[in-house]
Amino acid sequence: MMKLFFSIFLLALSSAYTNDLFLAIQSNDVEIVEEQLKRHANVNEVSPYQMTALCLAAEFGHDKMIQLLLAAGADPNLEPIQGETALMLAARCGSLKSVEHLLKEGAKIDTENEADQTALMYAAHEGHTEVVEFLIKKGAKIEQESSRGLTAFLYAIRGGHIAVVETFIEHGVNINKPVKTKGNKKFGVKSGTTPLMMAIQNAHYELALKLLDAGAKPNELSSGLGVLHAIARVRKSDRGEGVLGMPSPPGSGKVSSLDFVEKFVKDYGGKTDLRLREHIRGDSKLARKGTTALILAAQKTDLEYMKLLSKLGADVNAENDDGTSALLAASGLGCNNPTEEAAIESEAIKCIEWLLSLDVEINQMNKRKNTVMHGASTKNFPKLVQYLHEKGADIELWNHKNSQGKTPLLVAQGFRPGGNFKPDLPTIEAFSKVMMAEGIVPPPSPKKDTKEKAY
Repeated sequence: MMKLFFSIFLLALSSAYTNDLFLAIQSNDVEIVEEQLKRHANVNEVSPYQMTALCLAAEFGHDKMIQLLLAAGADPNLEPIQGETALMLAARCGSLKSVEHLLKEGAKIDTENEADQTALMYAAHEGHTEVVEFLIKKGAKIEQESSRGLTAFLYAIRGGHIAVVETFIEHGVNINKPVKTKGNKKFGVKSGTTPLMMAIQNAHYELALKLLDAGAKPNELSSGLGVLHAIARVRKSDRGEGVLGMPSPPGSGKVSSLDFVEKFVKDYGGKTDLRLREHIRGDSKLARKGTTALILAAQKTDLEYMKLLSKLGADVNAENDDGTSALLAASGLGCNNPTEEAAIESEAIKCIEWLLSLDVEINQMNKRKNTVMHGASTKNFPKLVQYLHEKGADIELWNHKNSQGKTPLLVAQGFRPGGNFKPDLPTIEAFSKVMMAEGIVPPPSPKKDTKEKAY
């Protein structure tokens, strides 16, 4: 991360270390700095907190200080803090004059910190267009990559800095170059992520349109996801708004997600039924080969997005390679944890109601022998159980064991995905009521140590 905490500086400056030169720079007191330099203060001294006077001046953007220190012999290429130079700090601060003076006095333009990040990346990350433009004209390497495979261009995209992004485009950056993660990186941006996908994943839709105008490929799957699939995840993160975890990204610009989708399909050739080529780990169990954006939107119970995709030509009856359709996804199939996912019961009912209004068949079974009732039990949706029964869900179809050896009732009784035993009494009661209405006596819950396979 390109971050240098101000708290460290303040702590350093308020500690027992009371170097007058550092204190004067921090307070931007030119007279005291000049006096200290006349007394031959050590301009290259490193503080106990690994800060040089020049780096401190650059961090605060004190250009006059930088000129004085350079004239007094300050080394512009010292790297006291994790390989960070004064040029990097000035670039992050956005002080064009400071950057100009440092380069004039011999600062190396492409020096890398411990994360292989350069001054150009610092400036791009913070959105300093003038500094980015100046560094590029002075020869900074545009395609240089950090240890996580990110270029300055990608840092600008992640931050949503349209003007900076346009600057890179004007200078001939590769608009479709994907991230190639260096080494075995467990965290960070996924290898194969394109600039367009980076913009989408951070909800920068206006910026994404700029990339498309510049020639970004609309139907690329190198990251594993298509643009429309990614939007389903961004609009309603499985661990986003209304549930545990971080919210969806705030995004930027004047273009909404749905406005972008409409333009993407109509003006740029985005395919509504583009299918995943591989299983995407770390998200819903439905993010499997063959899954369309509409299936993922259904799993998120994002009815607004589902309707738009259908309007734009998406097939509401499409199935992934598991045979799971939007209807099965909306019922709850693919759930990892019902308490940590975006879908709520009332939304699921509305999505299914809409799909049924389009003559989608309610009595479906995927290749794992799961039905809508298996989905409702997985999500602990008792009202949905009753609704599906009223809409004609056939008990002869759904009251059976799926490929993992679980009936919908057994799942409700606690034998959940991954062996997580957690009964849900309202859902058990809903299934019992429906089964008795059909003349079937609900079996009692088996012992927890059942020999049946975990669902």
